[in-house]
Amino acid sequence: NTRLKDSVNGMMKAEYVDGDPPTSSVTLRFPVLPWEGNRTGLLHGGIIASMLDHVCNLTVSYYLGHWAPTLSMNLDYIRPASMGETLLATASIISQGCKIIRMSGRLTEEKSGKLIATCTATFFNKE
Repeated sequence: NTRLKDSVNGMMKAEYVDGDPPTSSVTLRFPVLPWEGNRTGLLHGGIIASMLDHVCNLTVSYYLGHWAPTLSMNLDYIRPASMGETLLATASIISQGCKIIRMSGRLTEEKSGKLIATCTATFFNKE
């Protein structure tokens, strides 16, 4: 995040937690920071989407060995996340063809394990 410290991805302060090659998955930890709140004092939905896109893209990049752009992402918001929480984002590769990679992602509260949001995403393998 040093190179991208002033970008959204850098400002979200993601921490690597785990990678599991047999399931092609990666988990990141995200502290919910004050600037990420919405007007009701909860985590902004756009930041939830960014967290899931970030972990999905990192997972694809890790297993492909290079960056791949997001083609689409479908997101389901399950419950709000409060300021000051710590969230875990996990992404797994569902299927991989020559050019298209399908992913799933989950965002949960670290302490309670409560589900915040889920996603499916499609990435394009440019190489």
